[in-house]
Amino acid sequence: MKLLVFEYATTEKNQESLSVEGYNILKSVIEDLDNIDIDTTYIISNTFTPIKTKNIKKIILNKPLYSWLKENLIYYDTCLFVAPSENNIQYNLTKFIEKYNITILGSSSHASYITSNKSKTYQLLNSKKKYKIPLYEINNLNHTKIKNKKVMVLKPNTGTSTTETYLIKNEKEYNKIIKHYEDINITSYILQEYISGINLSVSILVNNENSYPICLNMQKIEIINNKFKYNGCITPYEHKLKEKIFEISKDIVNEIPFLKGFIGLDFIITPNDIIYLIEINSRITTPYIIIHKLSNVNLIKQIIKVVENKIPEKICLNGKKEFNK
Repeated sequence: MKLLVFEYATTEKNQESLSVEGYNILKSVIEDLDNIDIDTTYIISNTFTPIKTKNIKKIILNKPLYSWLKENLIYYDTCLFVAPSENNIQYNLTKFIEKYNITILGSSSHASYITSNKSKTYQLLNSKKKYKIPLYEINNLNHTKIKNKKVMVLKPNTGTSTTETYLIKNEKEYNKIIKHYEDINITSYILQEYISGINLSVSILVNNENSYPICLNMQKIEIINNKFKYNGCITPYEHKLKEKIFEISKDIVNEIPFLKGFIGLDFIITPNDIIYLIEINSRITTPYIIIHKLSNVNLIKQIIKVVENKIPEKICLNGKKEFNK
């Protein structure tokens, strides 16, 4: 195996909002890979500090990512990369790499396309209505959906985490954010009723045949001036509904064709113990940073096994840690 590894935000010069998580995810993946016998190369922008390794080659990127990939993908047979869903970045990269007949240690472009788009995810999961918050997709100015709702959430249809996500209490606030979206060229957005509760996520390994939950995570999310902000996570996190949430997660990922590798599902659990799915992230997510430190086994080895439709080793986490963005 000749493996190429990269994390999108650390290959770009203007991705400050994602680079803290991105750099730490890349560092965690590289540390796992440095302890196994795989011919690995990682690429990173010259604006970031290279990661110290014993056995892994690094390439300092001094040109646009796609230009480099176009010239160099022919030298690799496998690729593991992490990219955000916003603006279909993950989908476009996956589709581009697939053209080179390279094995991707992650989801297909089809799965990326579905999960990157919140409305398409909900449409595909039509049989899971009881876990879904009613969603209204808006592509032009349409105010009718907020008139009878006290508090709503407005966010990009292909956003990542809490990026450009707002709490909307009236039509004036709605119009203000719509104008802001127009100014920054966000053309598709969704409106959902605001659900109060605890923000949890599930980290899970997935292939075409089975799924293997790893742990539950608590997402640290706050609202400042009506704007949502993701501050990190606590991993693992214990909750009385953990096993039920795991079963729901397995049920949901089985409905998305070609999901593979390390996946994250975001939920809200209400004070009345109602479970709502927020979104699916078909990529390595922030909790990996902690999981790889606490795990009794090498996570990359388990991802490879799952992608190859093999049964991974049982993952046990020793302790609990917190990641702060």
